[in-house]
Amino acid sequence: MIIINAMKQKKKPVPVSSLLSELIQKKGWKKQINRNRIFLIWDQLVGPEIAHHAQPQVIRGKVLWINVSDSVWIQQLQFQKIMLLEQINRNIDTSIEDIRFSIDSSLDRPLPEPEPTPVSRKYKIDPEKKVQMKKLFSSVENKEVRRAMEKLWLKLDKSNKKQSQP
Repeated sequence: MIIINAMKQKKKPVPVSSLLSELIQKKGWKKQINRNRIFLIWDQLVGPEIAHHAQPQVIRGKVLWINVSDSVWIQQLQFQKIMLLEQINRNIDTSIEDIRFSIDSSLDRPLPEPEPTPVSRKYKIDPEKKVQMKKLFSSVENKEVRRAMEKLWLKLDKSNKKQSQP
């Protein structure tokens, strides 16, 4: 009779995500999971240059240990420690109180080579256009602004020339 009653009660399948959420809540793991998000978001948080030379290793208590490629990077990151702590704590729902650094020479690897840019024909500006451009921007007093405007004008001219070529 007990077997028959058990067979009559059919339960719907429960999504794994809801089971995991329930387990995390019952075990009190939410805080720890939030803290460990730092390992997932580190590269975005600090940018590619720092991420290339420094990676989070472990969280012990409220201290984040970061492996760094060399002592120069340790010194650089020491100067940025407060800013790093603020960024980390803003992006995870828990508090890291300190950051400590250790050297890991395996992080000391060369930066990836940038992709080569396609070789194009040398661009030559028409001398008359150059005189026209100089006249046009001569009234701009600030040298940096004038130079930036000239560069932009040259890029536009070069782009127009490419589009008109077959």
